[in-house]
Amino acid sequence: MAILVMEQVNQSEGKPDAMVGFLEQHPAYYAIMKSALFVRILKSLAEKAKNMLVLRRAFPSIEQEDLMTILEMFIDLGVVSYIDAGSNRFYYANDKGKEFLEIYNATRERFLGKEEPF
Repeated sequence: MAILVMEQVNQSEGKPDAMVGFLEQHPAYYAIMKSALFVRILKSLAEKAKNMLVLRRAFPSIEQEDLMTILEMFIDLGVVSYIDAGSNRFYYANDKGKEFLEIYNATRERFLGKEEPF
């Protein structure tokens, strides 16, 4: 197993990995990549726009204040945007967020295999 992983790393030494290059351009995104919860929330927002009520149902173990803090961090990083529709605010993964997820998923699949749905 270790030999196989080393061969994969050695094969990619000549060309920089897409994730490494992306994180060099956007180092703050590393915080998202390190947290499985952050990635799950971002993936959820990439599927379709959601308001706070729908997000609370999707992630019931997270307090609303914590969820709001995560969303604010995503907005500050530029991976999530929002739209106000009446009294509701809908959050969604914008193009940068979707680009991050594409690179993240490709890198994860390359080294760990296809992700199982949860």
